[in-house]
Amino acid sequence: MGSYLQHMILGATTGNLPDLTQVENWWLNIVVQAVTIIVIYLVAKNLARLRIGGIITCILIGGAVVFVIQNFDTVTTWVESIIELL
Repeated sequence: MGSYLQHMILGATTGNLPDLTQVENWWLNIVVQAVTIIVIYLVAKNLARLRIGGIITCILIGGAVVFVIQNFDTVTTWVESIIELL
């Protein structure tokens, strides 16, 4: 009876909690999805006004933001290298 209650009330199927990496990946996915939704909205808005330059700009900036979010360590290394050159 105790196992049944634990499964039904607490939702504990395996007892494994997510570690920090899984939580971090989950938040990164949420942020990337939010950026994607914003880019889709801006593209649709510019498409309604027939602004091709606005559409291309939104896609490029959105792609750059998603790249920075997904490859933050690489980008910070690039920035540090550029600062050292100056």
